[in-house]
Amino acid sequence: MLAALLSSGPALRLAKWGAIALAVLLVLLRVRDSGRQAERVNNLSKALEAAKARKNVEIAVDRLPARAVDDELHRDWSRD
Repeated sequence: MLAALLSSGPALRLAKWGAIALAVLLVLLRVRDSGRQAERVNNLSKALEAAKARKNVEIAVDRLPARAVDDELHRDWSRD
């Protein structure tokens, strides 16, 4: 029955356009998903760099003498 429907001109044309539309939709979905994945990787990289910077500051503070930490906190400073 399906073969008989697809052998006619309009039905075959409709099936071809449906297949083309489905293929285009699948490509667009793949592009969107790859963009989301790239954004996730970018965000994770930024979070990793922030964690490394925080750890480096903690290490630097831990190496200071006890009074130097207090002096550093009382000094005028600004966040970059």
